[in-house]
Amino acid sequence: MAIYEKSTNSDLKQTEVHLYGSSRLGIFKMDRSVENPEVNSTGIYTFTRGNKFFELSNHLGNVLVTISDRKLQVQNQTVTTEIAYYASDVITATDYYPFGMDMVGRKFGLANRYGFNGKERDIDMNSLTAYDYGFRIYNPAIGKFLSVDPLTGSYPWYTPYQFAGNKPINCIDLDGLEEENKIKTTIQAEMDVDGSIGPLIPKAFIRKRQEHASMLSKSFPETLSLIQTSTGNEVMAKMLEIVSRHFSPNYFDLSWGQKVMSEIRSDAFLTSQEVACFNSYTDYENPGNITILAAETLASFEKTANDLFNAYRQDAFFNHSKFRILIESESDPNAKQALVNQMVASNKQSMFTLAWMCMNMFQPNSTGAQGGSKSRSFRINSVANKFTVKSAKFDYFFGRVVSGPIKNIQRSAQNSKDLTILGVNSESQLMRVFEQAFENGTVISTVVNEHGTTVAKSINIGNRGSISVGFFYKGGNMSSVPSVTSIIPKIFK
Repeated sequence: MAIYEKSTNSDLKQTEVHLYGSSRLGIFKMDRSVENPEVNSTGIYTFTRGNKFFELSNHLGNVLVTISDRKLQVQNQTVTTEIAYYASDVITATDYYPFGMDMVGRKFGLANRYGFNGKERDIDMNSLTAYDYGFRIYNPAIGKFLSVDPLTGSYPWYTPYQFAGNKPINCIDLDGLEEENKIKTTIQAEMDVDGSIGPLIPKAFIRKRQEHASMLSKSFPETLSLIQTSTGNEVMAKMLEIVSRHFSPNYFDLSWGQKVMSEIRSDAFLTSQEVACFNSYTDYENPGNITILAAETLASFEKTANDLFNAYRQDAFFNHSKFRILIESESDPNAKQALVNQMVASNKQSMFTLAWMCMNMFQPNSTGAQGGSKSRSFRINSVANKFTVKSAKFDYFFGRVVSGPIKNIQRSAQNSKDLTILGVNSESQLMRVFEQAFENGTVISTVVNEHGTTVAKSINIGNRGSISVGFFYKGGNMSSVPSVTSIIPKIFK
């Protein structure tokens, strides 16, 4: 990110460049012409210190001090020809009240552009500083946002104007919508005389969440349901990590079961924060030892882990581990769960299609001359000698395209929606539509290009609509076996 300036009588100049590591480190100030850059023909460059300003901040991101990249010599008082040490070149220093206003008499130099929570100051709002948090403007003088929280319906226990959950010592406000705890040892800080459950989770942590769940169940059951789903997804994400760690597509490798179940039964898993939160929000009416609650749900954990492993193996067989790769690359627990649901649905559909193909593969035909005995033969596929369909096409037809050009993703989703309206919900049903269109469909168009010929045939699906199917003949050879390349569902009004 950079700042550019242009006045009436000067070139467009780059005046600032922001310095970044894992977060913003500071600012590099310069005076570089963009329209007429200097050409250095000598190969000699001069580096000037004092133009880079680094921000020193605390756990909340509050910029307390800014220093330049210069170091200041401090002479030895005894031997004046020697340098005792180097001191930092401090440019600004600021202390803040808990809700962000600059402390009077606790400042040095002009206020840095970035201050409380690392946000940019907006001095144009009023005589005091204001900060733009994205969704709302915050006034640290009164410790409130200047507009109502857009998510106030989800947090009825807070005032609509609150900042960081009214916990400015250990929390920040992410973007004007919700708080984020910046102290990583919060769980340990909640320890009290009750002691802890396992190595990580204190009983106070569990009790507070059970009380929260009990309150939500009475006043906001829908919110409680969302939290239960979210905490369940976090447990699922933790189980997916364990299963992925020991996954093997080899059906004869039985060692995975022992390794996975060993981790699922361990205290590290059963007393983890994810499992503790899940049990707190699902068994809030029976406060007790969280280890016992986890043990009671251990059987369901083990079954889920086994189901996940089998789903991964089916995904490896049918989809070359497409869903497993997507799940492992996703960091959000809720998105992981959505991908798991898609994988399970895809596996079921693939199993059904495989069974359908096997039935057709070994379906007997009756042949023979008139008056002769009937002989038994087998056909490879009921459509094998008519047309072919690539398996990837079914992903496109049934809305399973989740990557690539956005128009393909949108079209895939629309195909799935239209097919559902027409009552076509499986690959076997769609294959029957293809067969009927191939044999009895009405030709609506023929397109010829350098690659071949595409014949579009349409067939009505009851009185609900129709489906146009594109059959492609490679090289224009109309006696060859065509492939299905496209469908266009149409819903009758």
